[in-house]
Amino acid sequence: MFSQKKESAESCSIFNRASRHNGFSFMNALQIVTSMVGLGIICLPLLPMLIFTFVAPQTVDDLEGPPQPLTKGEAAALSRFFGDIDTDIVRRYDEPVKWYSSLLSIRGAALGTDAVFFVGEENQSDDFSADIDPGKVFVFWHELTHIRQAQTGMRDVNSDCKAFKYEYEMTANARWEDFCVEQQASIVGDYARAFMLDKKHSPVSRSDIKNADAAYYANLQRVVETKFPGAGALRMDAARKRAPAGAGLPTFSNS
Repeated sequence: MFSQKKESAESCSIFNRASRHNGFSFMNALQIVTSMVGLGIICLPLLPMLIFTFVAPQTVDDLEGPPQPLTKGEAAALSRFFGDIDTDIVRRYDEPVKWYSSLLSIRGAALGTDAVFFVGEENQSDDFSADIDPGKVFVFWHELTHIRQAQTGMRDVNSDCKAFKYEYEMTANARWEDFCVEQQASIVGDYARAFMLDKKHSPVSRSDIKNADAAYYANLQRVVETKFPGAGALRMDAARKRAPAGAGLPTFSNS
């Protein structure tokens, strides 16, 4: 913030000095352009946040789609997974693609404690609990994790990291409370994709998983299921549905 004000002051100073002459010299113009470019570079990293804050929907009044309650399957899965989420108050909205959603790659967003919207048909579903598209499943669980975070007052979120930090490292010592808002949401989305759909080798999250080996998935399962024991029950249910009749349940680590 301080750097932006300083650059602005310098730009104004240059304009004032130049205005004392009948015309701009080449050096005057160069100084003005250089200062303006410098100011633009300083502001550029803030552009996505500014667009999201002032252009993207911030309340349900900004949404076009009609409110829809969660399906019975969605509500049951969320309640079982998290254990402390109020699904009765949550409404979801299907929104059309807009220029800002394309620019910022917005696939969905949670609004407070009781509203969530999904952008474009590629991110929408009649029933996310029955969907097998890894992208849709990821975005649903990602955004509903934000609803749970808001409902619980962010009580187990690491507030020391950047607000828009999606990347995370899953180590042997990692705990749920180590991760910030977007990291936690990405972790749950990745868990749902990997263990509820068994899509371990098709990463779709913005966390840009690289070298997702057996250790990564074992730690991912441990972190999520230690915090949310109900997640393990959903994983086992999903494995039963996938398993051929009479076959044993597939497990990735200790269940």
